[in-house]
Amino acid sequence: DPSEGDQASEIESLKEEYEFEIESLKEEYKMVTDDYKEAIARYENFVEKAIDYLSEDDLLLLAKGEWDYEIVINEEPIPSSGEIDISESDFEIAFSERRTDFQILPDEIYNEGALSGDYFDHLTIEGVEPNDIQRTDGTIVTGFIYEFESLPSNTSFQLVLSDELKERLELETNTITINIQ
Repeated sequence: DPSEGDQASEIESLKEEYEFEIESLKEEYKMVTDDYKEAIARYENFVEKAIDYLSEDDLLLLAKGEWDYEIVINEEPIPSSGEIDISESDFEIAFSERRTDFQILPDEIYNEGALSGDYFDHLTIEGVEPNDIQRTDGTIVTGFIYEFESLPSNTSFQLVLSDELKERLELETNTITINIQ
């Protein structure tokens, strides 16, 4: 049947076309990744040299910029005044630490940017006990989720933050008051 021969020829032609396209994409990928690796090496070299010109305070400021901290209640940020009203009796408080996904500072400087000590040194809950505390631990983000259930209306409690965490969260107060409506 002549149409079968035409189909086989067309399939072979498409196969060659796709194989050529795959090889082209592989070459393009290699060029892009090589460029990326070269750029990383240049940044690392630059940082290594620039560090010599920075003071300890400047280095600490850079390192702190590599770490972000956040406390949210039901995914809502805490206002800088430190007082929040909640209408639900079931809710979550999440405290997270996010590292940059591309570290260019040397480890000994980079690690100085994290909060000192353990997370529980920086956040305590006064007035109620969470039903559960979960830890999420990823490569870039570490978090603690405090779950509260069936808290009665007209209940208030506090999150007490260390000075260090207060500064990192850019809050006006160390005591966050949560009012259950």
